[in-house]
Amino acid sequence: MAIKKNGQSAFRKIGTIIICVIVVLALMVPVAGIGIASCSAPQQAGDGGAASSTDTGATTSSDDQSAEGELDLHKMYQASIEKYQQAVASDPENYSNFEMLGNVAFDWAQSAQQGSLSTDPYSISELYQISIDAYTSRLELKPSAEVAVDRAIATYYNGDTASAIQQLETYTSDDPYFAKAWANLGIFYAAEGQTDKARESLEKGLEASPDSDTKTFIEQALESLSGN
Repeated sequence: MAIKKNGQSAFRKIGTIIICVIVVLALMVPVAGIGIASCSAPQQAGDGGAASSTDTGATTSSDDQSAEGELDLHKMYQASIEKYQQAVASDPENYSNFEMLGNVAFDWAQSAQQGSLSTDPYSISELYQISIDAYTSRLELKPSAEVAVDRAIATYYNGDTASAIQQLETYTSDDPYFAKAWANLGIFYAAEGQTDKARESLEKGLEASPDSDTKTFIEQALESLSGN
């Protein structure tokens, strides 16, 4: 999750949970079948052909199944990272490949933070940085409101809240009509204890004609903020 600090306020705890809603809203492009839903990817049989319960009467423990699933998911993420790294190297003008690379790296880092999934040969921070760099390259090729917010979210999760705030302050000054940018900016301000700015940003998100999901998120965030 985003904020893992002792003694965090009630709103920060709620913000840790509900920011994931905005992450889902912001990451609109599917990532080669890999994303939050991939955490429940089906298990695959081992290459060595360990005997099934039909052959031996043995059962596979849930821990073993979980380990196999995590290994499969790790392989999927690593293969996708390599695929899109090769794609951007061979076609550096294709902005879609940069966006997909950013999404995969972000999703892998998120999955690792929320469980025990390995990120080898990267650290979680390195995955977030890959995501940030890929989104930056994508934005240089073609502007995108969604990707601008995605990059700020990745920056936030990588521990640089000040930079995440600066990115969305700049973005909202240029485009004050994208509700998801205001919503995330409000959460980032709240994470820094800047309650007044958080409330103002969230209210501007409501003024920006948000979709229903974003509106619900903002209303819940304002209610939580008012309780502090």
